[in-house]
Amino acid sequence: MSLENHKKLVRRYFEEVIDGRADVLDELFTPGCVIHRLELPEPIQGLEQMRMFLEMSRYSIQQTRTTLHRLVAEGDTVAAHLTHHVTFAGMISTPFGAKDVAGQSVQWSAMVFFRIADGKIAEEWVNRDELGILAQVGLVQRP
Repeated sequence: MSLENHKKLVRRYFEEVIDGRADVLDELFTPGCVIHRLELPEPIQGLEQMRMFLEMSRYSIQQTRTTLHRLVAEGDTVAAHLTHHVTFAGMISTPFGAKDVAGQSVQWSAMVFFRIADGKIAEEWVNRDELGILAQVGLVQRP
């Protein structure tokens, strides 16, 4: 698979799954995929856990729009620099507790790295602006 195809795969994930809410995970991820997210105590492992995580997220998120600023591919890795624009529909769960943020809109930047294997996403590492999210929803105060 070419580097351009690696980037198309990642772009498709954000457009169809994150923003479009389609269930095409079988087409995009390996069965044993591993998703590392700083806000979770343990990685998400496998397609079923990924589906459960996305379904739970969708209960609390009304709408997501992702702006991809750049995708860089090298070898089996794609790096994505992006901004998520999110409107919440319910609770947000954080390491500092849960809060009802229904109707509130926030945005944050993130760097996400993907490892591609056999034409699918095998691993994902999400590094997002957790402090910025917490400040926007009122769980921490900026000085």
